[in-house]
Amino acid sequence: MFTQDRILREISEAREKDRRDAASWVHALQREQERVERMQLQSEEARQHFEEVRQQLDKARLQAEQMLRKAEEAQRQAEQSLREGCLEDGHAKGYTEGVWLGRVQAYEECLGRTPRPETELGALSVEQLRELAEQLRDELGLTRPMAATR
Repeated sequence: MFTQDRILREISEAREKDRRDAASWVHALQREQERVERMQLQSEEARQHFEEVRQQLDKARLQAEQMLRKAEEAQRQAEQSLREGCLEDGHAKGYTEGVWLGRVQAYEECLGRTPRPETELGALSVEQLRELAEQLRDELGLTRPMAATR
């Protein structure tokens, strides 16, 4: 038969076990909450970094598009001048070469590179300058086709 002391002792032991179990659960929940908070902080930091990179990319793309529009306008003006016969053949070739040279340098700046010196680019043919400009345009990810002056 159970004595009163034995019953009290079992009740006390059960309470102590319940207290330890509860403390263990509280500790586990606290650790899990801290883990979730760390993940939320990391997620927010990653989101902020992504947003900063996206803004920088948007800004660079906008600058590249503006430079492309300026270069295309210059090329249209050159072609118009050629059609009107305002320039002699030598000047026309030099002007066309200058347009492509300007595009190459502008695209290199948009890519964050130091533009090549005019002396280096001046040694290239008009066709080589055009090909180089198109290659750099592709690196920028610009999809608008450029009017070709060959």
